[in-house]
Amino acid sequence: MALWRAVPLPARILMLDGAPVPTSCLLLGMVTPVVIKLLLPDLTRTGRVVGCVYATGTVGSVVGNFHTGFVLLAYFDTWLIVTAVALTLFGLEVKCLPSPIATTREPSADSSGHPMPRSVAMDSAAISSHPVS
Repeated sequence: MALWRAVPLPARILMLDGAPVPTSCLLLGMVTPVVIKLLLPDLTRTGRVVGCVYATGTVGSVVGNFHTGFVLLAYFDTWLIVTAVALTLFGLEVKCLPSPIATTREPSADSSGHPMPRSVAMDSAAISSHPVS
């Protein structure tokens, strides 16, 4: 413990935030593109789908900010709120890690039996091996 105290505070902060923060930001940043890809039936509806996804994200951000500011802070300590968010993000991070024994299948045809190009088949295999729940 004394060795840890010998490290200056800014260096300790960088060490403690070095792994979890970038990983969580990366995972949270991947949600929107994956949702758009899953919701996009064809390229003619790209603007509508992307607009709806970003509008939903904006509404969620506004509701989350007001909920935190007016409800959570009224009933809980800041430390408890930050700890709960950190533990939730850590749990999601662990859940989203790929399994070392996961097998990926490479579909060669769509549901109607038509052959798919290899790049589409690989994208489908990647999406199906990591279900969004």
